[in-house]
Amino acid sequence: MSAQARHQHPELGLLGWEVAETDVVFSFLTDDQARTRVYPEWSAADVLRHLVWWHESFAAIVAGCADGGRPIAPGGSLAQVNARGVEELAAVSPRGLRGRLRAAQLLIEDRASDLPAGCGLPYRRGGRRYTVGQRIGVAAGEMRQHRRDVVRALLGVTAQRTRPVSPGDASGTADWAGGH
Repeated sequence: MSAQARHQHPELGLLGWEVAETDVVFSFLTDDQARTRVYPEWSAADVLRHLVWWHESFAAIVAGCADGGRPIAPGGSLAQVNARGVEELAAVSPRGLRGRLRAAQLLIEDRASDLPAGCGLPYRRGGRRYTVGQRIGVAAGEMRQHRRDVVRALLGVTAQRTRPVSPGDASGTADWAGGH
């Protein structure tokens, strides 16, 4: 990451760390563990597909805005967009997914310093626009939350959210029943 990007968007360091931690967790999963149910509709492998699809979407939004265009965010309901992302990446190997996650992060870090002042970054079409720092916080929070859910599922811990983590929650933190 360039010194300019680090200075302009210090949140990029946190996002890079979250991506690296996510990469490490998924690098150790066996095929059986990748099939572990994390959510009723998703296995651990599906969660990785989801994270990669959204991170590539974020990278494309950053690059589009940095190139002076109006970034195009994914359209449809959140459920539709999530399902589409997992489906589109179903044939990609775990190693390929992890490589794509790292590549998307490098693109975000590379192009963040090129973002014009006041560039509002969308999460999905029709939604609000976020400052660069807010949108980076959303991505870091999603990465952290889903990674924690995967680890809890692998450990057999039932996690119950006491409040939802949403794209508007830039802190990325969640309170869990029973503590951490």
